[in-house]
Amino acid sequence: MVAKQTGKWRPIVGLSGFTPGFETNDVGFMPRADEITSHFVMNYVNEDVTTHFRERSFWIAKYQNWNFGHDLLANGLYSNWFLNLKNYWYQFGWAGAELGGAFDDRKTRGGPVARRPRSWNGGIGLGSDSRKKLSFEASVEAFRAQDSSWERGARITAVYRPATRLTLQLSPSFTREYDHTQYVTTIADPAATATYGAHYVFAGIDQNIFELGTRADWTVTSTLSVQLYLQPFIAAGDYHGFRELARPRTRDYVPFNYGDNPDFDFRSLRGSAVVRWEFRPGSALYVVWNENRADTQSFGDFRLRRDISALRRAPSNDVFLVKVSYWLPL
Repeated sequence: MVAKQTGKWRPIVGLSGFTPGFETNDVGFMPRADEITSHFVMNYVNEDVTTHFRERSFWIAKYQNWNFGHDLLANGLYSNWFLNLKNYWYQFGWAGAELGGAFDDRKTRGGPVARRPRSWNGGIGLGSDSRKKLSFEASVEAFRAQDSSWERGARITAVYRPATRLTLQLSPSFTREYDHTQYVTTIADPAATATYGAHYVFAGIDQNIFELGTRADWTVTSTLSVQLYLQPFIAAGDYHGFRELARPRTRDYVPFNYGDNPDFDFRSLRGSAVVRWEFRPGSALYVVWNENRADTQSFGDFRLRRDISALRRAPSNDVFLVKVSYWLPL
């Protein structure tokens, strides 16, 4: 990568590659190999304080990715902007488009390559002065694809500081989406010669996703602190309109008679509490409790009140940990 780090205009040019056999998951996490990525970014940063702004920045990028079989995997434009106002409020947004001509070599989970539809996405957000006792950040986003897939979502984060040593945070979000070709399963069939001896089954899926992050950070004293976190999460998916890939390297699908019901209603509740006590300089005691409740039902309708109430009866996995670190003054 080559990048300019100073000045108002800061171009970036990047090229990277991960061979098909490259593997790092024993020491870290890598989303995928077998990919060559390239991008050009023009970044503008203006930190001169003016009558209305403290900072203005934006960037626009062109990207193209391939696999080592010379299939174009991504071809698009993306942009992002940020405005910090004189009163410390801020506004941000993003927009992007997949221009077409690209393929998805993982859509069939190891089967033939399928073509990606053109798509666009974007969003805007607004935040208030974080120095105040009460502040917030809110955003909305949307996605639309050529195959009729779509997504709409909204989130807000509110932060309240009733005292200098106590911070309370609430972060609800809700997303509705429809994927026209969500992968379901692969069924072997020697008669399916067009797709190399298997039916690659997809379906339309309507999803509703809700989560509510809550956090409390309390610095009791200079040596004692308490952190609490709780996140209920609900996702419901309704599958319908089953279809199979008609031919490799296309986005053509034909109806398929599939008898199983993959609908789901997933509910989870994650909570944790951490107490840290520095009983002497450089030495600390940690007491940690973590709870993870989760349950899945085989229906795809989303009902917030019903699903939140069901979390009380979901199976729970609780973990309690104690850690002590002691500094030796050597």
